[in-house]
Amino acid sequence: MTVASALLARALHTVPLQKLNYDLAETIAWPKLAALVAREYDSLPAPQRRQTAVLAGNYGEAGAIDRYGPGLGLPQAYSGANNFWLWGPPPAGEDSVIAVNVDPRLLHREFVHVRQVATFWNGLGVSDDEQGATIFVATGLRSSWAQAWPAFRDYS
Repeated sequence: MTVASALLARALHTVPLQKLNYDLAETIAWPKLAALVAREYDSLPAPQRRQTAVLAGNYGEAGAIDRYGPGLGLPQAYSGANNFWLWGPPPAGEDSVIAVNVDPRLLHREFVHVRQVATFWNGLGVSDDEQGATIFVATGLRSSWAQAWPAFRDYS
């Protein structure tokens, strides 16, 4: 964690400025989130990793993966959140995902096997959208990404 993020986290824990500006807390602990996803990705057998995408439930989680993931060996993130959805689904050959904060009901509907592998805690005592996010490994996409991708669109 950088000194700046540690100071921000300490300030947000003491004075909840995110109540005035919601986005202030949304980038803290991004390196820790990316590291947790990388740990789960690296734990997969090599052949499975080549067919596994990272799917994030919101643009903050996708941003964390895209910012810190390349240095950890992670592929780019995909997300159905807002304009991320417009950028399209994972490639056709990737029929597994590491899903961060994605509705498990949706995962169970679209994949044959779904298992929760971790829960993210920022460890900083700051509440944000990623605090308590569940991480799943989902395998066996039931259809193609072209067919499944509309179900992941989320403009909430």
